[in-house]
Amino acid sequence: MPKIVQSLWTEPLRLKADLRAGWPSEFYHFAGWVLSSLQLKNVYGEVHLYTDDLGAFLLIDKLGLPYDSVSLELNNISRPPSLWALGKIMTYRMQTEPFIHVDGDVFIWEQLNERMHQAGLVAQNLDLDISHYKKIYSDVIDSGFKLPSFMESSLPQNIYGANAGILGGNDLDFIESYTSFILDFLDVNSDKIKDVNNSLLCLFCEQSFFYYLAKEEKCPIDFLFAEIDNGYQSYVDFWSIDLNKNYIHLVSTHKQNEYLLEQMVDVLRVKHLKYYYRLLEFYKWYKSTPEPYLAK
Repeated sequence: MPKIVQSLWTEPLRLKADLRAGWPSEFYHFAGWVLSSLQLKNVYGEVHLYTDDLGAFLLIDKLGLPYDSVSLELNNISRPPSLWALGKIMTYRMQTEPFIHVDGDVFIWEQLNERMHQAGLVAQNLDLDISHYKKIYSDVIDSGFKLPSFMESSLPQNIYGANAGILGGNDLDFIESYTSFILDFLDVNSDKIKDVNNSLLCLFCEQSFFYYLAKEEKCPIDFLFAEIDNGYQSYVDFWSIDLNKNYIHLVSTHKQNEYLLEQMVDVLRVKHLKYYYRLLEFYKWYKSTPEPYLAK
């Protein structure tokens, strides 16, 4: 059984003095964390968190989420916090046994299939020609970034990525190489990072590097979903759980969909009432605390 891990690096949020992390409010952001972690705990029995001091204060001390271990190693990230995906990259890099990393906006109702547990590399689904990929790939080339050898040196006709709603596997040698390529790429191009959208650069590094390096090294990726759904409509509807849909990912702009957010909170209230009330108390504290993103 792979180790199930989650990560929260709060420095990118502190940089913006904003803990919403792409959600319309902090309430929904942390409702997502509560439901995601509790569902993983119910399904897998053990879940491990990699975070920093503020993340531990919020998720453990204030919300009381039942992680089986908490690592504070993300305190040691020294690279620019505008590169938000580094918290995940470093978490991947720290693993010493087969693992699957699950984002805090992913919700599951049963274990992933055995194929995913045994695979060398796993990811949620294959992305193809998403506008964000095309934009950042073009900007990287125009800004003179030095690309790794396994990437195209000019804009290809089709751009792929491995969606990292879940990401990991049994091939730890590949994971080490993959994360090393990302860190080396960022170091070599450190003077150019300011010239591009850092959020899109994170997607490019995490998801496209994973796909193209795996292709270069002939390491197959097992995708949870075989179909390509660039709008992610297949993964977002909580009421489809009753129709044997056991995986939800509120990816990208779906975090702004009020209908889906209310579904998420309703499920949390029905399935985990004690933690729902704990979330309400947390949010009351949060709203009454000046600069809560500095608290720890």
